Amino acid sequence: VVDTSPFTERYQQAGLIAYVDDGLYLKLDHVTTNLAGAAPTSNVELRHETANAVQAPQPTTGPVPRGRIWLRLQKSGTTFTGAYSTDGTTWT
Repeated sequence: VVDTSPFTERYQQAGLIAYVDDGLYLKLDHVTTNLAGAAPTSNVELRHETANAVQAPQPTTGPVPRGRIWLRLQKSGTTFTGAYSTDGTTWT
């Protein structure tokens, strides 16, 4: 669980990462998306790079409320899936 309630600026992030190096990783995170001076908005995103290139697809769910966000990253074989919850029970 991450607490994103203090996030107010674009690109502030908290989440999970499976990391080999700067060019090979996968992350599931809560990211603030608002422009400077605008009310805070945020999404949950799943991103990964292989050989320093961002890979498709790049699923994003939002808007997601700030506050306590549960994140779950699962791997089956070579496939990763991500999910989030705002209550720790119901997952998207």
